[in-house]
Amino acid sequence: MPRQTAARTSLLGAPTLMAAEGGTPSLRAAGDPQPLTIYQGDDKRWLFKLYTDALRTVPFNLTGYTAALQFRVAVADTPGEAVTPQVVVTDPMNGVITVELRSESSMLLTQPSYVWDLEIIQTADSWTTTIAAGTLAVTKEVTRTGSP
Repeated sequence: MPRQTAARTSLLGAPTLMAAEGGTPSLRAAGDPQPLTIYQGDDKRWLFKLYTDALRTVPFNLTGYTAALQFRVAVADTPGEAVTPQVVVTDPMNGVITVELRSESSMLLTQPSYVWDLEIIQTADSWTTTIAAGTLAVTKEVTRTGSP
């Protein structure tokens, strides 16, 4: 069974976020940093779902939005030091964002921990809102196919 991580974060009159990493999510207190994990060299997918209410009954409509996320060793890194996964609003009507990091990119994660944040960007006027942030713990790989 996959490890689960989830959270609910209230945003200044904006959506409530339910972020889940695999399985059925359990909730954390609003505003908690979101810890994510990855095994270096693995493919990984995280799903984020936004709601308009604290009870998580009404999805936040992401039609007209894009999303962005980066992993960095520290907040003030230079742009070349970021690892950027593919981030797609996969189900706008239901407020779903998919973040996917392929193995060739997760190989670039050479430090034991990173910071990240997830932003939604309104396409019409580029209005940007950070909806979640946290840390990424990286477990170094053991098996390397094609090498001794």
